[in-house]
Amino acid sequence: GSRSMQTETQGPAASVVPPHAGGVADAAPSTPVKVDTPVAAPGWSAEVAHKLAHVILLHNDRAELHLNPANLGPVEVRISFAADQPSLVINAADPRTRSAIEQSLPQLRDLLAAQGITLGQASVQGESRQAQQPFAPPPPPPPRSAPIAAEPAMPRAAPRADRLVDVFA
Repeated sequence: GSRSMQTETQGPAASVVPPHAGGVADAAPSTPVKVDTPVAAPGWSAEVAHKLAHVILLHNDRAELHLNPANLGPVEVRISFAADQPSLVINAADPRTRSAIEQSLPQLRDLLAAQGITLGQASVQGESRQAQQPFAPPPPPPPRSAPIAAEPAMPRAAPRADRLVDVFA
């Protein structure tokens, strides 16, 4: 009996996967971007800024920079769009790479501005820091009145939520 149960659970699960895999985000996990200029060499910042601008203009949400020399990369770039304003989280393990990328950000901002795009937040992180804070935008700071207002409101809201669940179930 247990073998047939396994095949039953695998069957439908397997058929569910292909439509998901066809989704844009899954099909292209990250856009590979080759940066030919050696890191921190003259022109490197400009090349990185142009290539990142291109990725942003294509509305890709991820890119991976392959650097020269290769041991300074790869650099993972996550792009999120809020009201057409791109924000970047750039993850680079090597401190030299991080500082070089930080120096290219003003050029990226200018290139995007020329296209009528305002760059939102751009942060450059190292892998050690990423372990503590996984990729997620920092939560907005709560307004000062929130802790006081939230406490009395919560018990009142909870029974209402339960009733809603009952109605729909």
